[in-house]
Amino acid sequence: MYLKIESIFMHFSKYRFHFSDSKNLLIFIPMRTFKAFRKLVSYTSISIFVLISTLFLSSYIPFRKYKVTEDTLFTCTVLLILEKEDTNEYPFDIECFRHENRFNTKDVVTDAWGNTFFYEHINDGKDFVIFSKGKDGIAFTDDDIYTKKPRWYTDED
Repeated sequence: MYLKIESIFMHFSKYRFHFSDSKNLLIFIPMRTFKAFRKLVSYTSISIFVLISTLFLSSYIPFRKYKVTEDTLFTCTVLLILEKEDTNEYPFDIECFRHENRFNTKDVVTDAWGNTFFYEHINDGKDFVIFSKGKDGIAFTDDDIYTKKPRWYTDED
């Protein structure tokens, strides 16, 4: 049994070709060979899909953790600023935000990798430094994540 396929532009030397006109190329392929070719195309397509998915996820997940950490760090910064507006100085420690805060969000003092933010109040509680230690969990390395104070905030002291 043979299968007739029109308009195929691939050339395999073991197949017999028949030209019906100048526009269409008719290929007569044995059914067994066509099934093998179809399996090859299916497996290749699945392999390419898995490869692309793996590449996408391997680059997306670290980016997502970075973004979540930036957002959490910004939330913690806003909480610190609001605390200063209430008490006229920044808190000594950010552990006070771990379980209870104004936004009722859970655990705003750790990054996406589970590391507690590096926080230090400076100038006798009049200013602060806060950042994430990043993926490696070590402060003052290249992967640390910093945030800026919100645009609406102005320090009037």
